[in-house]
Amino acid sequence: MFAIGCLFFIVLPLIGMFIGGVLHGLVWAIWGAVIGFALASVIGGGSVYALVKASRASRH
Repeated sequence: MFAIGCLFFIVLPLIGMFIGGVLHGLVWAIWGAVIGFALASVIGGGSVYALVKASRASRH
């Protein structure tokens, strides 16, 4: 699960940059990359949270 979250940090900004660039040009390509990075941060944070919660649950 953690590796998927790390992979999203590469894939989502590239997809956002591509879609923004194709649809609206350079400025929107930058915004697409920023939005993709923010989405990857949320997904990565969620996977880290789930990993920590699972490790704490296994100790009890």
